[in-house]
Amino acid sequence: MKVATTIHRLHPKNLFTLSRGSKDYVDNVFLQLTDANGIMGLGEASPNSFYQETPTRIIEAIHRAKPFISSLGQLDYASDQMPEITGQIWKYAYPSRAAQCAIDLALWDLLAKRQNKSVCELVWNHGPAPISTFFTIAICDPMDLPVRVRETVQAQFLKVKVGSHTDPRILDIIQESSTTRRAIDANGGFQPANFDRLLKIIHHQNLEFIEQPFSPEHDRQINQLRNQTNLPLLADESCVTLQDVERACENFDGFNIKLVKCGGLTNGLAMLEQGIQHKKITMVGCMLESSLSIAAGMVLAQKTNYADLDGSWLISDDPATGLTLKEGFLHPAIDLAGYGVQLRFC
Repeated sequence: MKVATTIHRLHPKNLFTLSRGSKDYVDNVFLQLTDANGIMGLGEASPNSFYQETPTRIIEAIHRAKPFISSLGQLDYASDQMPEITGQIWKYAYPSRAAQCAIDLALWDLLAKRQNKSVCELVWNHGPAPISTFFTIAICDPMDLPVRVRETVQAQFLKVKVGSHTDPRILDIIQESSTTRRAIDANGGFQPANFDRLLKIIHHQNLEFIEQPFSPEHDRQINQLRNQTNLPLLADESCVTLQDVERACENFDGFNIKLVKCGGLTNGLAMLEQGIQHKKITMVGCMLESSLSIAAGMVLAQKTNYADLDGSWLISDDPATGLTLKEGFLHPAIDLAGYGVQLRFC
């Protein structure tokens, strides 16, 4: 099995700002696994400094796993073996969940292409259906909000990023331009001591949920907010991997699954299963990513309550083709195997 990695720079259409900072580009790692028959599996990882991930560290971790990956090229592995395989990958890729994700995604893509099926067929026994996705309004000057909302005119759901300095009128300003169903995401930007500012933002608002209001170290204090609102509270930074699910279910009404943070599709499916068993709200999310990672997220989105898979829409130079966006729904390429996407630079 040939293992090739590429760092490819992606640029958001607008400066992407959340409570932790801003980005005007991301350097994502793309992985190509090619077997002896010339079949190529594709994977991607978007490094996040919040989790000490960098492109260099991801590539180093992938190369540590290269001997094990290469050995799989001689095996006719099956989908039910993926949990064991991705567990072995972690032994080499540790501590980079992003590297584990890129490898896991590529192995699923390769496996599906070998069988001339979609990854969705391997997982759910049916092809991928279109899914409705949230569109994100990043933190910005209130004067820019009407323009940002107009850019999401086809959206059926809006996720609004907020922080401790956000104008409390933000949702009212958005309401003037759109009646789209909304949720807010604080990325842990509030503290229990100042959550009254958050209450001013959500006052009298009909929202789908509040995502990660406090930073993870304050999970046990989430009831301070719960006592003030009946809105569902979803975890993101407080539920990164499968090992976090039990604790998150104790404190939250649901959680967001991000493949690059949990280690790929295999681990994401395990998190989804646990969420369903606990009767919690589940959502699949994304980073600033190409349509390749978004297509992998769509596999999970077939069964989650929500999808926040607008990462490739938020960038101006998506290097992957295959997905289309129409009236707030992501449509897969149903006539292509694997994830149904191709990279322009492969």
